[in-house]
Amino acid sequence: MIAETEQLVSAFFQKKKLDPCADKVGSRAAEIHALFHQEHCSLDFILNEGGLKRDLVTSGILSDLEIAFFQSSGPGAIAFCQCAEVFMNALKFGQSAACGAGVFSAEKYFSATSDLLPTFVAKTRSVVYYPPQYSKIYSLEGSFAQMLQGVFSVQGEVDVKRKITTWVVGSKV
Repeated sequence: MIAETEQLVSAFFQKKKLDPCADKVGSRAAEIHALFHQEHCSLDFILNEGGLKRDLVTSGILSDLEIAFFQSSGPGAIAFCQCAEVFMNALKFGQSAACGAGVFSAEKYFSATSDLLPTFVAKTRSVVYYPPQYSKIYSLEGSFAQMLQGVFSVQGEVDVKRKITTWVVGSKV
């Protein structure tokens, strides 16, 4: 189910233009599609976070107790998102890992949405926008951002009006 959904999202963004009748999408989905098809804001890839998280819990690198914690609500769910965030940033910068029965590589988790770049090319910098509901867990002054500083360069800002936290993450390698 996760893989099929990720393929549908990728196909949605691969379309250059939406047909309101045939595509059967709501107005908000159409707005988001249009946003990522502007010349100055093209979307070339989608990182399939659902597949990554599925693989993290099925690869054998986590104990049953860790999986139960990650799949619980509250602190466990937050810790799972942050754990996946570490992997996602590493993937963006071209890092990979073979852990347990899992292979975590960019080729596996990035889906192309543009003809311009049919295969993922590692980046040296990534910009991530976190909505208001993530303001505490992804605070630039928070413990998670401080932990990431050991591996990545993390800078950013908070748009006070829109309550959007922006992280500019760079590779230290």
